[in-house]
Amino acid sequence: MKALCIWSECGGGYFELSSGHLKLLRAYAKGETSDGRKIDTRRAKLKSAEESNNTLTLVYEDENGLLLREILTNGDMSGGEIPYAKCVIFSNDDAYISTKSLTPLVFTSPDTHNGESRPSLWWNMHTRMLCVPYDNTMWLRYEALPLRSGRKSYDYTVLLSESTREGLLIGALDFDIWKNALVCSATDAYTLEARCGQADEGTHDTLPHGEVGGCEISSARFGGMYGCDYRALREG
Repeated sequence: MKALCIWSECGGGYFELSSGHLKLLRAYAKGETSDGRKIDTRRAKLKSAEESNNTLTLVYEDENGLLLREILTNGDMSGGEIPYAKCVIFSNDDAYISTKSLTPLVFTSPDTHNGESRPSLWWNMHTRMLCVPYDNTMWLRYEALPLRSGRKSYDYTVLLSESTREGLLIGALDFDIWKNALVCSATDAYTLEARCGQADEGTHDTLPHGEVGGCEISSARFGGMYGCDYRALREG
């Protein structure tokens, strides 16, 4: 697909990515500080929404003064630009905070109405998830497997149809601070989390991801692409 992808805020702490009349995904974001405070855009209050320079910026605040800024940049894939999302966690008093994990996208099938459509991947029981190893240590391989609660792919994944080759790619664009993963929800295989701060046997870790601290802490950016041939998405 060579088209402009647009992010929009759709209420209730959710936002959607669309391309024309095709809705690609619906998402929310969440974060947790090292002292146990959590923020989830579905439960926080939308404090502001601004759109400029092809970017939608949403700021959410919870009752404890923790804020999450969701930055959603649109992409014109005909020009080689892809849409991406990232989040920034901070406190309303600008105090130092730290975190071991941020999740800028928890995404699933979008809602549709008024003639809009969505990729068949979201309702096809034969959809596969491309599972990408963190590295090639221990002879790990790429696999295309059925979606299953808890299944993981590191840095990026593609939801794909082996019969039609339709695909939706979601992947990290930054690797300097965070170890990133795409993980099927523990309760719903068709909900995936774009996580920053993954540390497990797949990343060869025995301890949680280290703390990242500051007055503001940013996640990695996660970009998304949809197309009729998942092989071309991976090459692009």
